[in-house]
Amino acid sequence: RSLLETYQSSRLSIGKGDAASTLRNGRQQVTRVWDPFLDVSIQDIRGPELLEHYYFWTSSQNTSIQTGKPPKAYANGAVRYLKAMFNYAINQRSWIMVNPCNVFKNQVSTTSDRSEQYLRPREAPEVFDWFSRLAMIRKDGSLQENGLYNKIREHALTDEAEVQYDSIALTLLSGLRGKSEVCGLSWDQVFLDKEDYEYEDAECPYFWTHTKQKRKFGVPITPNMTGIFNRRKELRSNDFVFPSPKGGNKP
Repeated sequence: RSLLETYQSSRLSIGKGDAASTLRNGRQQVTRVWDPFLDVSIQDIRGPELLEHYYFWTSSQNTSIQTGKPPKAYANGAVRYLKAMFNYAINQRSWIMVNPCNVFKNQVSTTSDRSEQYLRPREAPEVFDWFSRLAMIRKDGSLQENGLYNKIREHALTDEAEVQYDSIALTLLSGLRGKSEVCGLSWDQVFLDKEDYEYEDAECPYFWTHTKQKRKFGVPITPNMTGIFNRRKELRSNDFVFPSPKGGNKP
């Protein structure tokens, strides 16, 4: 338990910039999966004991209703986080000499598959409804060519729903994180016109956003994204691409 506290404090103190959600998720994984070891001295933790507990935990858990992840995927995340904690204890503190998580190397594949996502059961009906609407609108082309705005109006979406619709569409088209990388976009991050993006030394329309660690990166605006930005520009009400339905100058 003390190693977890020290490790997370060090992440903040050396400016690694771990987001609050990253720290929270790491803490939850460790305390949930490795609960029997929390109050054991790290010098007394052995790899075979961790491996045995891993198999016990994954065989006794059901798929999480909250995360939609099967127990093995959740436990693998806990293994990765615990391994990082022990590496910190070895390399930064010299508290131990060998990482007990090395036992997982030839026994369990804990490689993080970043492309694998899990849909929560309660989210499925709404998500597939959005997919069907996107498919219908895609057949009718862009805003400029076939009236995307009017097509969406046929589905009787409210102004708030249209904002949500567009943010979801951009998230699907870009592969970005919806909440942290899309929903907070401001118009000064978007460069649609040629003179604007060429001034920024870019070769095509783009927008920039940032990771959870606040690192900036640019994203090209594809033809499919152009209609979204143009429609949001027509309906602009504040400084943000996806304005808050509650009013004010906020996303």
